[in-house]
Amino acid sequence: MHLRGDSVGPGIVRRMTPKEFLIGRSIHSAQEAASVADVDYLIAGTVWTSASKPAGHQLLGLDGFASVVRAARVPVVAIGGVTIDRIGEIAKAGGAGIAAISLFMGDASDECRIVQLTAIATEARTRFDTSRSGS
Repeated sequence: MHLRGDSVGPGIVRRMTPKEFLIGRSIHSAQEAASVADVDYLIAGTVWTSASKPAGHQLLGLDGFASVVRAARVPVVAIGGVTIDRIGEIAKAGGAGIAAISLFMGDASDECRIVQLTAIATEARTRFDTSRSGS
């Protein structure tokens, strides 16, 4: 389950869901990352310009994302403008993974607007998996 902002606190959600559920929260700054408690992961963004966000939307940038990772006590996933070419940068910044829309939808010239998930998954695994991860 993923929370946005202060909609419902993670403690309330934990009491309402099976203990196996992972609970995450969207954040937009290192200050927010440092203050969030009782979640299993954070989604931080918008990292880069994204077609799903309006022009002028505040961006974290890669340095801001790295600051979020350093401030967080849980794994951090990047969102916003994620491309296959940027996966390595996210991993180097300490990111635990990616969340994306456009990456998985292809571009407008694709007839059915989907891409092969195998290529994306393979690239992501080479960047994020380690011998310690067991995945």
